[in-house]
Amino acid sequence: NGGNLKKCFETILKGPIQYPDPKHISLSKNCKNFIELCLCKKPQNRLGTKNGVEEILSHPWIKGLNE
Repeated sequence: NGGNLKKCFETILKGPIQYPDPKHISLSKNCKNFIELCLCKKPQNRLGTKNGVEEILSHPWIKGLNE
């Protein structure tokens, strides 16, 4: 129903990022930083806003995927 959808959007917009339980899935510090930068509440602060895809590709977590 519409009320649940609205509540879902409010949680996304205002709630903190929730990561999986580390006992089940372990995320590196760089991975969490990448997620946080991609999901910044203010669009002007999101990763890629200043220098596009180059900014995203130069993030340590992305660069580390190819090593």
